[in-house]
Amino acid sequence: RREQTAPATVHVPSTPPSTGTVCSIGQLAASLQLPNDSRYGAVLQTQTQLDALSGCVHVDGNLALVSPGSISDPIVSLEPLRQVLTVSGVVVVRDCAELARLDGG
Repeated sequence: RREQTAPATVHVPSTPPSTGTVCSIGQLAASLQLPNDSRYGAVLQTQTQLDALSGCVHVDGNLALVSPGSISDPIVSLEPLRQVLTVSGVVVVRDCAELARLDGG
């Protein structure tokens, strides 16, 4: 019997941005032509896409990281998210086999 597990989802309380760079996932999706997931919206799949969030303090929208093994530039580090204080939606990290740590290292 095969066990199925749901992706880890963390609900982060939304607070109004007061200072710092606000990054809109919707705008990022349009500029980088991100794939869309019916549950989470725009999905970041590559390290290059994730690197585009470097310097963001507030993320407007869901932050969904799904990096299947067939990607040539898989997500390997969460370092670009080090400055993020708030996310207005949910945070999802799923199928990121190359991601060894969640602390940004």
